[in-house]
Amino acid sequence: MFHILKREISELEASKYGLKFKYKGRNFDIPIIGEYNVENLLASITLGEVMGIDINTISQALNSFKGIKGRMDVIQEDPFVVIIDFAHNTDSLENALMNAKNLVERGW
Repeated sequence: MFHILKREISELEASKYGLKFKYKGRNFDIPIIGEYNVENLLASITLGEVMGIDINTISQALNSFKGIKGRMDVIQEDPFVVIIDFAHNTDSLENALMNAKNLVERGW
């Protein structure tokens, strides 16, 4: 289901500042890093919609979400970047490393 919803996302940008995208005409600017979080965010958005929560309220709530300590948690940027991630399985570790690599390639 979420792969279908990913098609409804436009203007996806992932940076060291977080994830930005449009969904159903609404801007989301969520200060968490890691492109794999898009599916988690879509699950949250969908649950909110199913529960009857207005998309604007969902957007405001997610835009203020600061993430979870220890999950792609940037603790230092100078003189080099340090990210803590409690990747607890192979898939989590692969996602964390791939996203860190992508951020570096984009010019962190």
